[in-house]
Amino acid sequence: MSGYPSSPVFVYDPTRPWTVGYGMPGNPAPHETDPASNPRLLVRLNQFTRTHKMYGAAVGADGKVYFGGACMRNANGGGIGWWDPATEQAGGIWEPFTAYEIHWLIAADGGKRLLASTRAVRNDIRDNWIPEQAKLFVFDVAEGRIVSDIEPVRRAMRTGGIVEAMPGKILGATADPETQGGGLLYGVDLASGAVEFVKRVPYDFGFDTGRNTYGTNEYRKGPDGWIWTYIGKTLVRIHPATVRIEVLGVVDQPGRIAFAGDDIYLASTEHLRRIAEIVPRQ
Repeated sequence: MSGYPSSPVFVYDPTRPWTVGYGMPGNPAPHETDPASNPRLLVRLNQFTRTHKMYGAAVGADGKVYFGGACMRNANGGGIGWWDPATEQAGGIWEPFTAYEIHWLIAADGGKRLLASTRAVRNDIRDNWIPEQAKLFVFDVAEGRIVSDIEPVRRAMRTGGIVEAMPGKILGATADPETQGGGLLYGVDLASGAVEFVKRVPYDFGFDTGRNTYGTNEYRKGPDGWIWTYIGKTLVRIHPATVRIEVLGVVDQPGRIAFAGDDIYLASTEHLRRIAEIVPRQ
């Protein structure tokens, strides 16, 4: 687990009792770095990435857990950090991201590559320059570095939520920079970096912290092969090849999606919600 502040990485064993915050007078909880602590603090990645908050996580083909996030207060931009459970070693990079915060991070191509979706920000290291548009950055896991970048939408300051819709094919969603309140779905071929389509929709897929935290900007590939997400409070699914949007219904509060058979479960509220038999059978 990672997040805020200082981009910590914790390991949690769900088979053991939660200890943090459960101390008593004369019997304090173990320190967060103590082996008895559950969860246990492993490292703070800001020493490698400069980031204060991690927004995305993915597992690479090398077995490392990667995190992408944003700097706050002490710097602009973002960074990618990692933790290797086998060696218990950490690392990270920030130099390519001095003008780009990372708000989504996904694994693609069987975990051989990571894709970071960004927001363009003022570069406080290089003359306060602001990019004209945000980028997708491609990180090669074997090489341990950024190998390419892609600008999918001209003048879009965010590349938005992303998902590997089909092998090597990335589906993204962001606000339309040319239409107030409008949004865009776009497709990118990972191997070539080519933008294969841009589709306008009447909904602003723009990012803000609260909406992302509570799952409004969820992009989840279902067992039906479609991409499940929300347009406002409307649950929809998107066909990965045709980009056809199918409306499924309105929910009271969008939330992170988990699939179990033909059912889905929604987080973000006090009670776990279940929508039964909503996943179409193939």
